[in-house]
Amino acid sequence: LIVGFGADVIFVYQDFWDSSHRFHKNIPDRLYWTYRQAIYTSLATTGTTALSFLANLASVIRALRQFGFFMGVCVMLAWVLVGAIYAPLLVFDLRCHRRVRRCWASIRGGTAKKVETSGGWKARLFVKWLRFSFRFRHVIFLLTVLLLLGGVGVSLPAIKVSTELPSIFPAEHNDNAGQATRDLFEAASTTFSSSFDEPETTATVCQEPMANGVNSGCSINWCEAAETVDETTTEWAGSGTCRCFRRELTSSCSSYAYARQRFVGPSSLTTSQLINGLQPYLTTTKPDNYTLASGWTQDPDEMPSTLIQEWETGITVVRGTCDLTVRMVRSDTSTCGWDDYCFCGSQRVCSLGSDWQEVSETLTIPVATDDRRLAVASAKQLKVYTVFGLQVPTTVKLLGQEDTADTWDFLTNFDLRQPWSQRNLFKFCDEWPDALKVASSWCWMRDFRTYSRSSIGRFPTRTEEFVELSADFVVNSGSSTRGTRYIWQLGGEIKAIYVSVSADFSKNAGTTEMLAFKALWDAYVDDWNNEAFVTARGAFHVSEGWVTAESQGELISSTVQTLAILFGLAFLAMFAFTKSCTVSMYVVVATFGVVCGLVFFMIRVNAWEIGLIEVVAIIYFIGYALDYSLHIAFKYCSDDAMVQEKPEPFKNKKSVVRFQRTAFALKSMGSAVMGSAATTAGSSFFLVFCSLTFFTKLGAMCLTVTLLSVIIALGPLPAALMAFGPVRPGCRCCRRNHAAEGSAPKAAPRE
Repeated sequence: LIVGFGADVIFVYQDFWDSSHRFHKNIPDRLYWTYRQAIYTSLATTGTTALSFLANLASVIRALRQFGFFMGVCVMLAWVLVGAIYAPLLVFDLRCHRRVRRCWASIRGGTAKKVETSGGWKARLFVKWLRFSFRFRHVIFLLTVLLLLGGVGVSLPAIKVSTELPSIFPAEHNDNAGQATRDLFEAASTTFSSSFDEPETTATVCQEPMANGVNSGCSINWCEAAETVDETTTEWAGSGTCRCFRRELTSSCSSYAYARQRFVGPSSLTTSQLINGLQPYLTTTKPDNYTLASGWTQDPDEMPSTLIQEWETGITVVRGTCDLTVRMVRSDTSTCGWDDYCFCGSQRVCSLGSDWQEVSETLTIPVATDDRRLAVASAKQLKVYTVFGLQVPTTVKLLGQEDTADTWDFLTNFDLRQPWSQRNLFKFCDEWPDALKVASSWCWMRDFRTYSRSSIGRFPTRTEEFVELSADFVVNSGSSTRGTRYIWQLGGEIKAIYVSVSADFSKNAGTTEMLAFKALWDAYVDDWNNEAFVTARGAFHVSEGWVTAESQGELISSTVQTLAILFGLAFLAMFAFTKSCTVSMYVVVATFGVVCGLVFFMIRVNAWEIGLIEVVAIIYFIGYALDYSLHIAFKYCSDDAMVQEKPEPFKNKKSVVRFQRTAFALKSMGSAVMGSAATTAGSSFFLVFCSLTFFTKLGAMCLTVTLLSVIIALGPLPAALMAFGPVRPGCRCCRRNHAAEGSAPKAAPRE
């Protein structure tokens, strides 16, 4: 694509060289005239294009800054190299061409044909096109404006900003298929949750129903199924009916009776499920003179799972299990209480002894209404990392990569040996506000607290105890944060740590929602830093979600800012060369029209989301969009137009001058514009068939911009100049007026 810029300058030199024989006969004079015309003309477009790229240095995105600097330098180098190399080659080509023609003529026995000096068939073709468009110049201008406004009107409401990094592979590529396969598996943070402990090497299987409490040491409860059941559903759905079996207690008791409820199926129950499900069941099945004691709705204890096996078929199912003891006030001594064994959500039950009787009343557990269900699947939850003990510079280099040794350092004031530092870090993990939506967390200090209390009986440790005990924890702990994954060590001492959190918030949320959620984390971490002891301060949080959301937000704002700078530079550069505000504004409007057409192509034709690739392409191709219109407008303002171009016999004096200037512009630069467009379109056409999505999009957008630019430069822009163009462009009040600028020239016969 960079070749396109060089080809544009080459065509300018070639066209002026071809035209030079009409004004000079000897080669040095022709070369001088070519340089004088081509350097000034190509510098107007090349300089403006280079400035449009260098304007990206104002972007906050490093990739865009580097890209803009690289392209700006490339464009200017192409201009220098073409002027230094290609122009002398034109002289060499001319001399070789003359010798070949003379040799060929001598072989054929004739004389070499003279070069046509009337401007050639291309000039005559452009004049015919201008005469046609002159008749309909107002119609062409109005239709173009209506099309642009219509395209913008239907495109803006449909703009969608991509919140994900662009994929360089097509949808059918193996990389995308592999990602789809990986998505079928649970995330590692789900399998190895924050409560994950190293699995035991041995397991204790218990068989006696209801004989084992929470701390019984059982790994699993086993029982034989009472009967064979043709059932495929084994998972607890969160609500359903339960078959309950009851055994009366025979031990002595006080004024209280206790009903022990064991549920096979659910591993936990909420308060609303106890009140709306268990309470009606107990009210119906308890003796009349028994009343539920206050505060009976305690959280059930999660028990080892129950494995139910059908002995005949060998089918086994593992069900979650929880246990709850309900205290009731009694007014007689008829019973001390009972055990209830309830099998929920399944017809498969354990074979119990003869002292168990099935309860006729069905226990119905409703859908929970008071617990906070996870709104986001664990694989799509947002990961947030809070770092303690590190400092990261907030300034970045304008260009180039940062040295990794300079990107971070340890905080000198951070000291985990201090008891208050340990207290503050434990509090950070132990008091999560609901607004942060913490679903699970991996906190080194929380696990170290458990290890410290079991090892030395207290937490926090004393200053002199921390180093040794923390080293033992790193090596010997079986917690989910064991090892060195969550810490930075230097010389055996812990210098920094980080806390990992899975938030019940989608990592694919929109930019607005993501930034609002980030603001909550900002406030929490800032408040903690303000309240923490001096040896614990300096925490900051990071997340890929923050990076993506801020990049997208900055991408859009930076794009708008860069576009404003680009259009401003285009106007100023054009004004510097033409001294005409009107013509400069026409160039800006023409360029804006190309950008609008590109946006319509991306959003409406291809239904693309606006992401990094699209933004880079818009900024990148503004250089192409500027070139062709700049060439035409620049030549329109040239003084040579009134000298070298014959006037047309129109009645309106201003129309004569406008047509004369426009004809000169198209004759001078039309061929170069079309040649450059053909070269650029040809190079981008083959990119459309690439496998990588990046090149496919880039090729399609480059092809679209090239076609739109050349169409606007040779169609609507000349029509606008012939309809509303300035008769005397530029500031020439103090200069001698040309005849055509003072009065309309005499009509000349049509060619």
